[in-house]
Amino acid sequence: NSSWVSTSLHMIGISTGNAGIYDDAANGASDEECKCCGIAPNQTVTQYLRWSFRQSFVAVFFSAAVGFFGFTILFAFLMMAAGVRHPECLHVNGEDFGEGADSTFAERFADAYSLSWTTFSTVGYGLVYP
Repeated sequence: NSSWVSTSLHMIGISTGNAGIYDDAANGASDEECKCCGIAPNQTVTQYLRWSFRQSFVAVFFSAAVGFFGFTILFAFLMMAAGVRHPECLHVNGEDFGEGADSTFAERFADAYSLSWTTFSTVGYGLVYP
């Protein structure tokens, strides 16, 4: 039965081997070309997807939430650094970023996090915008 399926798939041009679109070697790329900081992105995504199909909804939801908030916080720090360096590029309540007389680190981070969260959640910009 499986050889009939394999033969049929081969006849229409679909390989039944282990190589797929996410396999770097199948696409002609060497391991050195695809690695970023020692991590192979395609393999990492593929491993996460395989893991997620074998876990409960709660575990997958929790991992996605941790990833979302991790990227949001990282992007907030990047936005805060950009806002400190070029305050005219980010606006908060009609003022340039960090221009308030009593602007503390916590307030600047809250503004940067608000921009980051808005950007990642695609809600739309309000009082904080680039």
